[in-house]
Amino acid sequence: ASYTQRLTAEQEQVLVGAADTYEARCRHCFEPGGVVETPALFPEEDETTTGP
Repeated sequence: ASYTQRLTAEQEQVLVGAADTYEARCRHCFEPGGVVETPALFPEEDETTTGP
């Protein structure tokens, strides 16, 4: 299987000990639940602000 499908509606990024909430699936059976946006570690600075 190329993908793992999360079977719960939990939105946490990491589910500890949650082996029963995932299921192996091929790419044809995988149903993406939407795009999960993670915050950038180093966000780009706003160019309209003035420097120090």
